[in-house]
Amino acid sequence: MHAPPHSKRPAPHTSPLPPSHTAKATIKNLFSIDFCTLFSILKVMKTHKNAIFDLCGVLLSWDSKALIRALKEEDNTFPDNMDDIIDMPTWLQYDRGLFTRPEVVSSLSHIFDRRHLERFFDGIMEQFRPLESGMSLLRKKQKEGTRCFLLSNLGLEVKDFCLKTFPFLHTLNGCVFSCDIRLIKPDIAIYEYILNQYKLVPEETAFYDDLNINVMSARTMGIDAVLHIPEPAMEAEELLAK
Repeated sequence: MHAPPHSKRPAPHTSPLPPSHTAKATIKNLFSIDFCTLFSILKVMKTHKNAIFDLCGVLLSWDSKALIRALKEEDNTFPDNMDDIIDMPTWLQYDRGLFTRPEVVSSLSHIFDRRHLERFFDGIMEQFRPLESGMSLLRKKQKEGTRCFLLSNLGLEVKDFCLKTFPFLHTLNGCVFSCDIRLIKPDIAIYEYILNQYKLVPEETAFYDDLNINVMSARTMGIDAVLHIPEPAMEAEELLAK
């Protein structure tokens, strides 16, 4: 049995909307959402010409608490507060390139055992592993043609170790290490330096760092800074090189 011809409904109109109509609809939708949501969408849509990466905690693993736990498993006499030294003036001077490793050890030997200080230095470098979250972002940016740079607080010996150990650092468009220029994050001057050195426009530049204080400082320069949440630390027994 066949339905009578007059009972058939016409096929729905499926031709695409005119471009002008589509554009008007898009604009209408944008104005129908709240400002914060719109701002977030526009930030995501923005394409940067440049990207600046922190090293430790973004491209390489860095967790001082996990390092101390690992070192204590290796030597139960290792001080629980050993990682306090990274916030001490002596260590900050090391990051600025004003102290060498032997000078740091000598300066802090009245607080910590020299043996523990030397092992802490070694442990820092043994802990470093490429972080997939940061590395995948770097590869994506490079594939898109974004100019990629490094901005890192590192002392001389640690910097030299990283340059020898991690080939990806030599694929970047430029690297700025604190020890080479006597400046450290979050000083405004270090962001001014990298912008001027490579002729970067702040509004065209993204910056990824795992410390909020560094992110906020970069934003005062007009840089689109993003707080990068590092991956969970490895288990202590996996942390140090065998």
